Amino acid sequence: MFNEPYKRHKITNPQTANHQMDSKVTVNLLLFGATKDLVNTGNGSHELRVSLNNHWINDKQLLDYICVDLLPTLSEIKPSLALAVNEEYICNRNDILLRNDDTIAVIPPITGG
Repeated sequence: MFNEPYKRHKITNPQTANHQMDSKVTVNLLLFGATKDLVNTGNGSHELRVSLNNHWINDKQLLDYICVDLLPTLSEIKPSLALAVNEEYICNRNDILLRNDDTIAVIPPITGG
């Protein structure tokens, strides 16, 4: 599921994207496992529609925003979380540009056997 690149996800050079920087986009935020348990969506869903800036310096900045500002109940497990945008992990990624209707998955550690 997360091993195929998704063509709408674009990571670009900030010099070429200045006209698109700092605008708002609406994205789908998917929660799984412990993240879903910690965030009470009110409707039992694992998906939230959120509005946020479209440009992020790196994945750590985006994760900080999600776990500290947007969903502070996730802050306690933030060090163990990973992010994927449109089914592509964004670990150690710089210059992230999001588009309307992108999907951001907040992935907790996988456990079990």
